[in-house]
Amino acid sequence: MIGIPVAEAFGGGALLDLHLHDTDLVNWIFGTPDAVQTFGVSRESGGIDDLLSTYIFEGGPVVNAEASWCRGEWSFGIVAVCEEATVAIGQSSITVCRRGRPAEDIPYDKTSHYALEIASFTECVAHDRPFDICPAASARESLRIALAEERSARNNGRRIRLK
Repeated sequence: MIGIPVAEAFGGGALLDLHLHDTDLVNWIFGTPDAVQTFGVSRESGGIDDLLSTYIFEGGPVVNAEASWCRGEWSFGIVAVCEEATVAIGQSSITVCRRGRPAEDIPYDKTSHYALEIASFTECVAHDRPFDICPAASARESLRIALAEERSARNNGRRIRLK
């Protein structure tokens, strides 16, 4: 792969190596957005290593997600603003703010959702069971969304239509 940085040739920066899981979660909960708009920077990997994405659902919730390998430690976050509540998913808790009620923190299991996903996959492989938690069609759609986010980031945050 002449002309492509080694890290990019074998990975995709924070956007495709880390943030793809956030994109998959957004896709699983809300479905394919009508469009995405992403602002990001490329550093050592050649991929997008720090980013903020907005998933645009016409007439629906406002959903933002961010991920980074450029900060003191890796980080991610998803915020969904819906009609009756706002949900913020962070590295150690989920915060739900419902209209007229105090914010409610819901702690994660002792293991992160990334670790749980990998454990589930390895369990299926070890016991020769199908990994149907994330069907191939869903994974393909999440990757299509993430690649649209990458195009947006590489084009100064240009809105990319998906539907």
